[in-house]
Amino acid sequence: MLIFGQQKLLNKLNSYTLENLPKTILFLGEKGCGKHLTALYLAEKFELDIVNINSDTSAEDLINYSQDPVAKIYFIDLDNISSKKYSQENKLKAQNPFLKFIEEPSMNAYIILSASSTSNALVTILNRCIKFTFEPYTADFLKEKFEWQIANPNDLVYKICTTPGQLSGIDGNNILELQSLCDTIVHSIFRATYANALKIFGKVNYAENYDKFDFNLFFKMLKYVAFEDYKINKTETSLNIYNYTNQATISLLDERLNKETFMVNFLDGLWRLTH
Repeated sequence: MLIFGQQKLLNKLNSYTLENLPKTILFLGEKGCGKHLTALYLAEKFELDIVNINSDTSAEDLINYSQDPVAKIYFIDLDNISSKKYSQENKLKAQNPFLKFIEEPSMNAYIILSASSTSNALVTILNRCIKFTFEPYTADFLKEKFEWQIANPNDLVYKICTTPGQLSGIDGNNILELQSLCDTIVHSIFRATYANALKIFGKVNYAENYDKFDFNLFFKMLKYVAFEDYKINKTETSLNIYNYTNQATISLLDERLNKETFMVNFLDGLWRLTH
């Protein structure tokens, strides 16, 4: 199993035996950096099955896992554990049902948690984990190792897609279209209809169903375009768009909405912000 660009972290993990492997580990790193892949690597290394725990995992399931006589690795993605919740506070509260399982792991349970930042985890969970942070990837490294994954590569791809996972299946021409959309939003928000936004964003993500969109690339591109415009023109509007989008990245507004309604609300919020 190949894991690129994380040799320091792998050296540390490889120094463990199953006898001294921490019972609760937290992997920290940007989406697509290889957190789940590294959990699979550990499962392979120690010849253990891996069980993915998510928001659909019941209390009964957790009890059964804690009583399992066979050693296993349990993987919990804290970023997604409460994807249907509204606020950051409620997202953290959604981790409560898993607290006992995490705080008091059984002898046969090795728990690996994953998060993009410590803000996505309850303090009580953070205090019980050995933390491993994934190194950021440079554009040169990604270009050298992963350019073969990209259709029509260009430099902009490596400014927006900053991990191997984000590069998977990307088309550079669609990234340029996404940049054009964000230019329109920054410079002429009234021309950026949600229908056009969804059409372009669908091409970037190869999505057939708009309701399955991941807005990570859209937010990153909009922040990039807004901040570049602010650096050149020092316009307050661009800075406001950057700050608003950065906050949307954190809160994801109301994730209970379908993605079309989400885009309408987001563009409407930008309109009110800039007029």
